[in-house]
Amino acid sequence: VPAAITLNEECRQCKAYLDIQTLRFSGRILASMEIPEPYLDTPILRFSLQPIVENVFQHGQISSDGRIEICAQEENHALAIRIQDNGAGMTGDELLRWNQKLQGDSEYESHIGILNVHQRTRLFFGPEYGISLEAAPGRGLAVVLRVPLRK
Repeated sequence: VPAAITLNEECRQCKAYLDIQTLRFSGRILASMEIPEPYLDTPILRFSLQPIVENVFQHGQISSDGRIEICAQEENHALAIRIQDNGAGMTGDELLRWNQKLQGDSEYESHIGILNVHQRTRLFFGPEYGISLEAAPGRGLAVVLRVPLRK
């Protein structure tokens, strides 16, 4: 089984997961996925998006009008895939602590899904790729997965 698949294939698998969760939450969650056509053939590791989206449902504290938006754009010669929710977000201290964990090579005690995706991405594509977090309290969390841009 190849480690890398196209972003298009990964998005299809993630959409299936989102469809199940939307049913589970009785339509209270609105999910959108907007990936520009030129990026759909970009290689990405298998099971990169779904663990991040799963984290939204487990930790995002999303209200009854929850939103999850997945989009991709070029940033600094890489493809940045952004998974954004409108949940509780993080404080500045929490965000700093998480981004420091992601920059280090230490062992992780929880949130294995995001950290696993981050480590696998760095091992496969190089240390300049992987996950970073962007947040504001009460305005949600964005998990940004950077992979090499292939046009």
